Amino acid sequence: MGMPTTKSIKKFFGWSKSQTQSQSQTQNGRKISQQVEKILKEHNENYNKIIKILLLGSGETGKTTIIKQMKILHVQGFNDDERLACREIIKDNLFECISTLVTQMATLQISLGNKSNLSSWTFIRNMTIAKNKDFTPEYFGHVKRLWEDAGVQKCFNRAAEYLLPDCAKFFLDRVLEIASPSFFPSDQFLLHSRRTTIGIQKIEFEVPIPKKFGGGGPQKFWMFDVGGQKGERRKWIQVFDGIQTVLFMVACNTFDQVLVADEERPINRLQESLNLFQDVWISRFLRYAGFIVFLNKQDLLKDKINAGNNIGQYFPQYYTYSVDPEDGDNNDTYIRTRCFIRDLFHLATDVTPPPTPRKTTTPTVGFQEDHKYKKPPRDHRELFFHFTTATDTNNIKLVFVDVHSMILNQNLREIGFA
Repeated sequence: MGMPTTKSIKKFFGWSKSQTQSQSQTQNGRKISQQVEKILKEHNENYNKIIKILLLGSGETGKTTIIKQMKILHVQGFNDDERLACREIIKDNLFECISTLVTQMATLQISLGNKSNLSSWTFIRNMTIAKNKDFTPEYFGHVKRLWEDAGVQKCFNRAAEYLLPDCAKFFLDRVLEIASPSFFPSDQFLLHSRRTTIGIQKIEFEVPIPKKFGGGGPQKFWMFDVGGQKGERRKWIQVFDGIQTVLFMVACNTFDQVLVADEERPINRLQESLNLFQDVWISRFLRYAGFIVFLNKQDLLKDKINAGNNIGQYFPQYYTYSVDPEDGDNNDTYIRTRCFIRDLFHLATDVTPPPTPRKTTTPTVGFQEDHKYKKPPRDHRELFFHFTTATDTNNIKLVFVDVHSMILNQNLREIGFA
């Protein structure tokens, strides 16, 4: 994704070294050299005008959902063919959800609430074992009956003990709609659908420059999404060149979950996200990039807090943490939890203290000993936080307006105009 060189352009046009050396002695040779330099100059000018955003974060944090939102908001959305193609992905997601619940009921020794649903449980269990994906009307009927069973709901409420896709409730609540032969996925269905990101995805879009920055036309963006699974992270360095902004995604609802990829050495998923954030923050390839942290899945975090889950069981520092009055009511457990998570990531930069002094002891994060932070060779780095729900288009639309302004302000500061 880097900028072309004179050598690469000559190769593209089929100009050999000997040719260019001999031609350089003639007027024609000088014209060719001028043409090469003109191409390079135009490309570099256009390349430098583009705002390049890199989406990073652990798996299942919502990075691909942000890419989808940019497509909905700025690239005319999804066409009919894309929506029809997504039907099979959604049906696969639904099957993964119900089969996971059925499997975990056996693991957790949870009984069905209604014994008459045993035939449905057996039907799905046999499909899971056989890896049969024959999504017949009979299958959808069994899914609906199971989802309404009290035992399945009990298993769903214990999802922190195993890995259940976040889209489970959304799809299972709408099983009859998915089962319909005329099912045509809406934006919300597309946003909740999931498929593991392999390799690098890129989306290009334009956003009008705000009037407070002079207006004058659209601003071009390139946004890159790279797989967050551990096996995909080695590919990240391929897209680090020229990145002005890192948009780091955090799944805030994972504070009570264990990373499945590390079964031999279990690690809390939120802690793993903190460790990854620190690794990215100190990367020498990104030392000049501004950082925006999306503290995502706020809807799921709120549901989890309202259900009585306590982050203090996994991060004991929470018990001595208090919310600054400007952030809200310290007695509101949800507000306190989300601010605590934010300040954990702020502290992980090891550069500045949290935004405001705390009256209680400062939370600490388990930093990796082999990654001591070294301050980059400039006076400051941009770091912003947003509480987001990536599946909420209106929320992301409002947040991206702020993100755009932050990036433009950062660019103005770098050239001495702010």
